[in-house]
Amino acid sequence: MINYDVSELEVLLNGIKEINGKYPPREHKKDFNLFKVIRKGYEEVTLHSKFLFELLDPNGSHEMNNHFLNLFIKKVNFLNPNFNFNTQGARAYYEKQNIDLLIQNHSQAIIIENKIFAGDQPNQIYRYCDLIYGNGIKDVLIIYLTLNGKTPSDQSISCPNGDTDLMSDPEKIKNLISNRLRNYAYEPFIISWLNSCMETIKNQFTLYNTIEQYKKLLIDLTQSKEIEEREELVKYLGNENLMLQAHYIVDNWNHVKWHVEMSFWDELQFTLPKQLEKYNFNSDYNYSIEHINKSAHSSRRGNLDYGIALNLFEIDGGQVFFMIHRGPDSLSYGIRITNTETATDRTISKPISLIKHLEKSFSEFTMGEVVSDWIQWRYIKPVINFEEFNSEATLSLANPEKRKNLIADLWKEMSKYIYKVLEWQEKKK
Repeated sequence: MINYDVSELEVLLNGIKEINGKYPPREHKKDFNLFKVIRKGYEEVTLHSKFLFELLDPNGSHEMNNHFLNLFIKKVNFLNPNFNFNTQGARAYYEKQNIDLLIQNHSQAIIIENKIFAGDQPNQIYRYCDLIYGNGIKDVLIIYLTLNGKTPSDQSISCPNGDTDLMSDPEKIKNLISNRLRNYAYEPFIISWLNSCMETIKNQFTLYNTIEQYKKLLIDLTQSKEIEEREELVKYLGNENLMLQAHYIVDNWNHVKWHVEMSFWDELQFTLPKQLEKYNFNSDYNYSIEHINKSAHSSRRGNLDYGIALNLFEIDGGQVFFMIHRGPDSLSYGIRITNTETATDRTISKPISLIKHLEKSFSEFTMGEVVSDWIQWRYIKPVINFEEFNSEATLSLANPEKRKNLIADLWKEMSKYIYKVLEWQEKKK
């Protein structure tokens, strides 16, 4: 049984607050980037190494033969005049013998160990050098490629003790690493190479823009302070022996989310304006303990189509109701209608005059699709997202006073909207 010292939690949180205050908040840019869509930006093997290999490979889909490879080697030779890699017969390899990237001719090799966020493995660089050296290639350059040009750890370059699989002389490998290990950062090393590649393909629109997209991703990563922030946080937790307290918070995070969300819905329902108390709650969509249990604790989430729903009036056999919607994204509110007697299987029958009334009155709202039972809706501001549970407004709901104030503001805004819908019904009568 782990014993948690609650008194140390304040020390923990104050220290984290101090670290967090040193770094600017991460901006979530809306610029489209293909690489961010298909992969997480920091996946060093499945994204960065793979894409770099695609450019370096003479048989790559770019159809530029060895043009990009030669530009890369030219840059390496410029930075390492005593190495002078021969481009004749050069080939690039991806994940060959677990080496991230390998460029090799008949007598020379460039080993590229690619590190974005992952840590070093024991004896990793030493083993790669031993493999290449043991295959008869003595003229080797090792590039340790990172976002900030940091050096590899001692454990990565050290010789493993008692490993009978090693093929080479340890002293020669140590000497090779000592003289031929280079620590390069993506900026400027890779980005300047990409610039030289782009300079020669300006007329090839698709290829040019693909490389440009990747370059922008690298710029975002290299300008980010995320790695530095994480390293400082890990150092703080280790030095202050506060990992146990951090584990306590992590261990209870889902419970915290559950209580915050349940408190929000309970108080939202309890503070329903008196003018709206005559309208019944729609039991098919109203939140419940079961709903929140599944959304907070179950990996499969269950049905997230819940919140608070008020039946306003019936029309043509359908029920029009107002709903504050939880859903899988940010909270929203608007008007929905149950399927009417006149609706087809694929469409939802909606009163045209109500649609026009709401479009005119609330042009900033989104109108529901033909097959949707939503007539009109909009996201709540500030952003409240119980699924991600990371926005400032969502996290502030843990504070009773802030929760109370935010709910009061919401009802003030949503009541005006509901009255506008009811105004249409009164006119129709």
